[in-house]
Parts: sequence; structure tokens; C-alpha cells
Amino acid sequence: MKKWMTGFLCTMTLAALGATGVFAQSYPLMRVNIPFAFEIGDHQLPPGTYVVSESGAAGSLLSVRGINVEVSGIFNTMPAEPNRGIGSDPQLRFHKYGDKYYLSSVWLGSDYMGRQVFKSKHERESMAMTNTPATEVVAAVRQ
Repeated sequence: MKKWMTGFLCTMTLAALGATGVFAQSYPLMRVNIPFAFEIGDHQLPPGTYVVSESGAAGSLLSVRGINVEVSGIFNTMPAEPNRGIGSDPQLRFHKYGDKYYLSSVWLGSDYMGRQVFKSKHERESMAMTNTPATEVVAAVRQ
């Protein structure tokens, strides 16, 4: 009986570890070439080609990984309000204050689903100096 119980507990532990691995995976959403330096949270990223992936429960976490630049980051998001006017192509939207760009939202395309990025301390400071940001849209390609 003791041998059976030990085997059962080992099996359950491995199953639990395997299940957590499934939730930790990320799924590529799009590839995008961003021609300017930008910020996500407190991280400055250079111009370059990036892959945007989702992970976490309900895609609440998005990761940005540089293809031709060696940078990456994971950031928390929230669902964006449906915006039927964005068209059917995936895209990233940036707020621009002066010469600074901040990632504001990621739009997946035809299903009108978007993820909004939380404003960083730096973006809130830039907002205080400029009432209305310009919006810069960068087209992406679904993976």
C-alpha cells in the first residue's frame, strides 16, 4: 500500500508540474517592424523587428521579443474597448508625446480584440506636460 501511495503521489506531482507548464507557454501573435525607439512600462526599446506573443490567463500578459535586437520584455495588459474602426489588420498603437513613443495597445485584427497597455510613470509624466498625445499606428503581420 505504501509503495502504491508513493507512486500515486509522484504521478500527481508530475501531472501538476506538467499542467503549469502549459499555462506558462507563450503563443506568437504577430511580427512587427517598429521604426522608432519606444517604451513599455519602464523599459526603453530600440527600433527593430519584434515578435509579440501572449501568455498568462486569458492573454493578460504580452511579451515583446526583438528579432534583430537583443531585447525582450513581458508586460501586463487589460482588454481594450472594442474598436470597429481599426480595420482588419493587426497593429500596434503608440502614444507620442514630443519625441517619445509609448506602446498603448495591441490589436489582433479581424476579431476586433485588443489589449491595452497600462500607462507607465514616464508616460503619465509626459501626459502632464502635453494634454493630448498623437497616435502612431504600426501595421503588423499575424504569425
